[in-house]
Amino acid sequence: GTVAFAGGLAELPYHMLVSQLKHFGARPERCSLAIVLTKADLLTTQDTRPGPDLGNVSSHRLRAWLCDMEFRSFVEMAESDFRRVKYFLVGRDVEASDSTLPFEWLLEQHRRGAALA
Repeated sequence: GTVAFAGGLAELPYHMLVSQLKHFGARPERCSLAIVLTKADLLTTQDTRPGPDLGNVSSHRLRAWLCDMEFRSFVEMAESDFRRVKYFLVGRDVEASDSTLPFEWLLEQHRRGAALA
């Protein structure tokens, strides 16, 4: 279906990211990854929303929702390749949606910068 195809599309940029990180000497297994679902406002009309209140969806709930939406292999790859993975939902007109939170979380995880070789 369309969702399964979308899951495959998510994997291509992911593989490119991991490849580039390794190319530049980073070790993903020592890094954190923020997975950001954007355009959350478009989900407000969908029956497949990750929760009733899009402004208050936990990382754990987003992970489960991605798996339900046939992105399980993507989720498992990320969690296998990276030390920490956290999921964020941001979008226009979504209450409590702060697009800086993923960056803040990443900076908190690696206060001294990216984990290189």
